[in-house]
Amino acid sequence: MLIVGRFINGICVGIESAQVPVYISEVAPPSKRGRLVGAQQWAITWGIMIMFYISYGCSFISGTGLGPPIPCNESETN
Repeated sequence: MLIVGRFINGICVGIESAQVPVYISEVAPPSKRGRLVGAQQWAITWGIMIMFYISYGCSFISGTGLGPPIPCNESETN
């Protein structure tokens, strides 16, 4: 179920990322088209960068199940 959901989400995001610049270009005044499409791409790039740094910072949080288990007492280490 998760794989199917990720597949559908990937298709939808791909379609959206292709259609939004076209829509912006159609509805924007000619004098501002390039700036608005560029701003949309700039926002996507910033979002990717911010998510990268959030994920990187979260990788240092212990006890999230992302790293090796941390033993709570001595009996778990044997």
